[in-house]
Amino acid sequence: MQRRHWTAFIVSACLVTACMDGPTDATPSEPPAAEGTPPSGREQALEHGPDWTLETDTKLTSLALDRALSFLVYGAAGRERALYASWDLGDHWLRGPVLGDARDPTPDPLPADVVQDPDGGGSAYASSFSTLYRTQSAGLAWRVIGAAPKLLAVSPGGDVLWGTDAGTLQKSIDRGRTWTAIAFPGESCCSEVVASSVQDVYVRTERGLLRSLDGGATWTPRTPPDLRNLATVAVDARDPRVVYTVSEDIAPFGGLRKSIDGGATWFPPSPAFAAEPVNWVAVSPVDGRVYLSAVERDAAGENRARHVHVSQDGAATFVLAERGLEGDYLSRIFVHPSRRCVAFVIATRGLYRTLNAGGTCAPTTPPAAPTRPPPG
Repeated sequence: MQRRHWTAFIVSACLVTACMDGPTDATPSEPPAAEGTPPSGREQALEHGPDWTLETDTKLTSLALDRALSFLVYGAAGRERALYASWDLGDHWLRGPVLGDARDPTPDPLPADVVQDPDGGGSAYASSFSTLYRTQSAGLAWRVIGAAPKLLAVSPGGDVLWGTDAGTLQKSIDRGRTWTAIAFPGESCCSEVVASSVQDVYVRTERGLLRSLDGGATWTPRTPPDLRNLATVAVDARDPRVVYTVSEDIAPFGGLRKSIDGGATWFPPSPAFAAEPVNWVAVSPVDGRVYLSAVERDAAGENRARHVHVSQDGAATFVLAERGLEGDYLSRIFVHPSRRCVAFVIATRGLYRTLNAGGTCAPTTPPAAPTRPPPG
């Protein structure tokens, strides 16, 4: 039934949009966007089921959520070398192009990442090895922009892209057509970039955290003094001075830290996670709700499981919010940029979705599958 639904959907979509990305600038060897069978998944009634539901068992490695077209979700699957798009908040998925050279016999997965254009409206970027892709048709078609570093972030406004290549920080001010190396203060770069504006950028490296307020011209160290091996950084989009970072190192060097002055000073906001290892933190741009993934270790010190906790008071207190996730090993959390209480988790079994912030708010009504494609 899913195949019949999507076959008709894609045919009508291409007719309406004329495959909106239009002619490609790429070489003839560029793999075209192709119709594919959506990944298998299951749907459950939220009011009678768990707070998190498994939307697809495809092993996605990265996710991007559209702010303007709030039902639109993009995914990248490194093992399959493929890009995906969903037009109903993850219930059904369209498989897009194969990344790289489809004739390449190597079995190794490609490091694929998809990054949302903050402008949204059906636009997103994806990168794999040294190639940058872009869609402006809600995932119907992707075109090659050109050679590029590994894409890490897109600044609000969509004009400035940030990436990394061979330990250097790279910046593009023309939507990925050309790139310039940014001088960095004596460190290899970069594990993560969070751009809260064109000028205000946080960068996480192997040694810690830095911030620039002038678009990368100068950098100031912003690492919490009592944490080691930072796992990720999250900035509250409502106020970029509010920053969270975590470490899954052993006590006393692990835990959650918060800053309300742009990283100048840090404190443990919650006694429960002052020293406990945490591998991920994310903040809702809508209401500031904080999601974190706490690490449970066995007697030998090995990671055994990861548990989702949610806070509604700026990370002062948390509740366990993982009904439906029990027993799975969590990787990353993605919070919707415009839909309150909607979040996704990438885990071992696949991609999970919550419509009620893990049980901490009233459910959001899932969108119906569109009868025509999103505008490009």
